[in-house]
Amino acid sequence: MVFSYYLREDKGTELQKWLQSDEYKQMVADSEKETGMHYIGTYWTIMGFGDFDCEDWWEVPNWAALDKQRESKAAEKLWRRWLELDFVDPSRPSRTRVVRTTTDVKVMVRLKKEEG
Repeated sequence: MVFSYYLREDKGTELQKWLQSDEYKQMVADSEKETGMHYIGTYWTIMGFGDFDCEDWWEVPNWAALDKQRESKAAEKLWRRWLELDFVDPSRPSRTRVVRTTTDVKVMVRLKKEEG
């Protein structure tokens, strides 16, 4: 699962420090334990090559983990802290999407109509 967002002006350095902090690492570990999801990392757009400033990537083992995330106190604590620190620019769009690997995707093909 990928969360894509823009940062508030002058928040990049602060976010970078927080992502490397013991506080963040512990909050992520707690969230991973409760949800079964795994934090892969935060990726930053460089030199303007991207639609967003940052993306947080999480590995989701199954659809049930998304339900666990909604009920997780640890995930809620992480999200509330994230909002409290005010990194994201709310005046610009963000996006969440779920992606799968090539081997995990079932490609749907249009069936040809039978003649006759």
